[in-house]
Amino acid sequence: MMRRLASLFVVGLFAAAACGPTTNGNGSGSGSGVDASTSNNPDAYVGALGTVTGKVWMPHYSPGVAPPGQEIPVFGAVITLTGSKLDPIPQQVYCEQCVNTPGAVSSGHDGSFVITAPPGDYWLTIQKGQFRLEQQIHVDTSTINLPDASTTLPSQNDPANGAWIPKVAIAVGNYDAVEDILGKIGFGTMDGTNEDMTSPAGEHGDEVTLYEYPTGVQNLLSDLNAMRQYHIIFFPCSTSVDDSLLSQEAILKNIRQYVSEGGKLYVTDWSGETSDRAFPPQIQLGGGVFGSTDTVGTYDPKTFAGNITTYGVLIGTDMQGQPVYDQPKGWIDGTGGDGSNRHPMSVTYSPTGCGRVLYSTYQTSGASASDKHAGLMAQERVLLFLIMEIGVCSDVIVVN
Repeated sequence: MMRRLASLFVVGLFAAAACGPTTNGNGSGSGSGVDASTSNNPDAYVGALGTVTGKVWMPHYSPGVAPPGQEIPVFGAVITLTGSKLDPIPQQVYCEQCVNTPGAVSSGHDGSFVITAPPGDYWLTIQKGQFRLEQQIHVDTSTINLPDASTTLPSQNDPANGAWIPKVAIAVGNYDAVEDILGKIGFGTMDGTNEDMTSPAGEHGDEVTLYEYPTGVQNLLSDLNAMRQYHIIFFPCSTSVDDSLLSQEAILKNIRQYVSEGGKLYVTDWSGETSDRAFPPQIQLGGGVFGSTDTVGTYDPKTFAGNITTYGVLIGTDMQGQPVYDQPKGWIDGTGGDGSNRHPMSVTYSPTGCGRVLYSTYQTSGASASDKHAGLMAQERVLLFLIMEIGVCSDVIVVN
């Protein structure tokens, strides 16, 4: 029986991380929250088992599709063999709690997996976050080595044919073209050089929704139901972030509510106040377009009303009345050019008991949103890894 919990891929520690009797997770689960009741239990069968092997790949970055040496394996994908299809992935924000799944296995750092089951007909499901690939397979007592085309996560949303991708919105940044990075793994339509997203539409309709500053982003954040349409909302680096908008308590409450229901925020660089004003206790920001003063404060985990005046990290109590603390997780740290002043550069946290926030101090796609280029830079490959990580299940602790 496999417990789908966080991968321990920590390359930097967050000095200001909270501690306490109980923590509600650190923003880095590695499961898909499938229903254990639908899984087969090999322990109940005593005959010869069949074996299925393969490697899980990032969309558009499998061998033979990506240039040699540029392939991207997927770590921590959950693979299951079940007698019937798993429950559909909700096509709106949802809270997904990690569960014990008999017979499930997880892909290794090179994307490889081995799963066994009694002979029979199964649904093979490969899932990481809201990326899911489903296919029927017959297992006998031999070993089935799946080809890469059968283990590459999908780049289009076609649930009727076993292909699922997350529903995504982007507040278009003028310093970080996240949409182009998503386009390189199959979202929307790219230009002939595969450098620039020309349309959010894919094979089965729009695969990403773009919101422009100021009006579009204001309309999105003012409408909680609009936010609920998406699994992940990106706020890439921008100098167009509206200070007055993020000073409105109703807007901050919507952001908090969205995350509490399982939503994921991906925030970079100068857009940092979008998450920091909603959840001021979790991380400490340095200088930026809002000056050198970090937003600090507290908020009520029940009503999501806030008070941006004091510093704290307590987000509630558990079923036993013990305090629950959110523990941010550092993924990457770095220094200045002289090697001093080391700080976290990418951090995830789960400030409401479900949902997740990722903040990166660096721009992801280049010096500006107009910096178009073929292929993926190192930080773009990191972004793709973290997109997969923030989408996975949460080891939820009930917060009263």
